[in-house]
Amino acid sequence: MLEFLIEKHGPDKKIDLGTFIELEAPNIRTVTGLKPETLGDLKIAIEYVYKEITHLLDSTHTGQEGSYLDYESKALHASMLDHVGMEVADIAQIVGFGYPTSVADTALVDMGWGSVDRSKPMILVVGHNPATSCTVIDYLRENDLYDKVEVGGICCTALETTRYSDRAKIIGPLSRQLFFIRTGIADVILTDEQCIRTDMPIEASKSGSALIACLDKAMYGLEDATEMDADDIVRQMVEDKKHFAILDPKKAAEVAAKVAMKIAPQRRNEWLTEEEAIELAKKCTHCGMCERVCPNLFALNDGIGEVAKGNFELIKEQFNLCIGCGKCEQECPNKVPIFKIMQVAASKETWKCRAGRGPVMDTEIRNVGAPITLGTIPGIVAFVGCSNYPDIRDVAEMVDEFARRKYIVVLTGCAAMVAGMWKDAEGKTVYEKYPPDFDAGGVVNVGSCVSNAHIT
Repeated sequence: MLEFLIEKHGPDKKIDLGTFIELEAPNIRTVTGLKPETLGDLKIAIEYVYKEITHLLDSTHTGQEGSYLDYESKALHASMLDHVGMEVADIAQIVGFGYPTSVADTALVDMGWGSVDRSKPMILVVGHNPATSCTVIDYLRENDLYDKVEVGGICCTALETTRYSDRAKIIGPLSRQLFFIRTGIADVILTDEQCIRTDMPIEASKSGSALIACLDKAMYGLEDATEMDADDIVRQMVEDKKHFAILDPKKAAEVAAKVAMKIAPQRRNEWLTEEEAIELAKKCTHCGMCERVCPNLFALNDGIGEVAKGNFELIKEQFNLCIGCGKCEQECPNKVPIFKIMQVAASKETWKCRAGRGPVMDTEIRNVGAPITLGTIPGIVAFVGCSNYPDIRDVAEMVDEFARRKYIVVLTGCAAMVAGMWKDAEGKTVYEKYPPDFDAGGVVNVGSCVSNAHIT
């Protein structure tokens, strides 16, 4: 991403995080002694990370490091490098894409698979690198398609895209990836890197979606069409149902938009009805294979059995706790489409998530210094990481409890998404219920996983 932004803006593009950010890169300054002033300076920092990681990997070879204490030291060094890399990434995208900075009250964006307007073509972005997803937004704006095509995301690319456009939708966290792809709502799927499934071409083909791999880190063995004519790629994807790797973000954005517009009218399907789900559930022989492989140990036999009787309550509870691994369907000898059955039970409710704001402002830190010292503010709690976890509602309830007790709550990544996937008795998410300020009782979405550099 840094290389893409340097190519786009030049290495001399100034780093400016706003008037309220005095110390722009504490991790980079501390570790490397470098005060980054341009995008080119960030490249110096990331090259240091590359060199050190290579050196650390050497120590894992056979016959190398033999001391547990030195291994722990190296592990801590790797973590320190990770923070430098995360800081490089978030500063680069704030500067290069014009993300919000020095502002607390960022936009509230729609979240949930029910937020997608299914009457429009839909482009789904999955991963962690927003170079292509933000370019998709640019292409739609420049070609008068901004209000004609839906753009939604899963995992951190979703958070980054909503920092760029408040019209983009957050579909959900990692645990909802396979489920959403199998709904077939996405006409085109764009993958970049990290937190993407290795079987994406197979799943895209099953659902009738077109797939474009946008980075060479995950090409799935697809033909590299980067140098091909865009219209020829579109023709092959529409007529021959081919998937491609396109490593040029501008070309990938153009192809994605054109393919989505062409194939969407052919793919409009209705939701699975309750009657159809009941008939599919009747194929279950209650062999128990699904239960054996379920990491959450769900009583799927009972859930599917209840659906066959017309009762969807149990399968709905199981969906809400499902981590979306798909092992149940893989093992089913009768090929019962458990995920499709869950579509009927799954809530089509929409939620709100606040767009990531980037670094906390110096003025905010000064304001809370004394109250934290005096105990008026009990402390700061960070919720980070992926919600590939049995009960995502726990995250939202913990955020609510800490904010109610006047802690400062900061969130990043998929944890920031799932915190908004629960409503109180008044129908409000934690982002609607609490202020976005870095202050007592505030709930602050800092951004994606790379934004962890701002809170550690």
